[in-house]
Amino acid sequence: MGADAARRRYVALTALRWFPTGLLVPVLVLLAVDRGLSLTEVGLVAAAQGVVVLLLELPTGGLADALGRRPLLVVAGIVGTAALAVLLVAGSPAVYAAAFALMGVWRALDSGPLQSWYVDAALAADTDPRGAGGGPGGAQERVEAGVARGAVALNAAVGAGALASGGLVAA
Repeated sequence: MGADAARRRYVALTALRWFPTGLLVPVLVLLAVDRGLSLTEVGLVAAAQGVVVLLLELPTGGLADALGRRPLLVVAGIVGTAALAVLLVAGSPAVYAAAFALMGVWRALDSGPLQSWYVDAALAADTDPRGAGGGPGGAQERVEAGVARGAVALNAAVGAGALASGGLVAA
């Protein structure tokens, strides 16, 4: 796969990963409050996600090195689906905390493998005679531009998901 194809795939997969998050963000607190949680409880259960990500972020990087990026992304998808299933039936602070903790595991598992795959694939595919140096037009600069495009895709996907979700709620 060429560097351009790797960049296109990375940007598309980044957008696909974050669009559902955008769908959920505008209604997450409203859903929890509607199901009986206080705003304080919503804040506390949401903190579970942050704590789990904090504890697992570095260890999951090593796990990606040991197991491979693709298997880790598959496991992340399974954990993310389980988190959303638990969220779907959550009605108490404890079940919400479990859902948010699973979302933290999901986030820790999927935070690095896709981007590191892109960087490695793009650098491996780069055949530009200017080489892999960090100078103007070098492979490193092109990879950084691809990572930046991924960040734009992430933010655009979250924004589009939030607008779509808000539109559905308002309708």
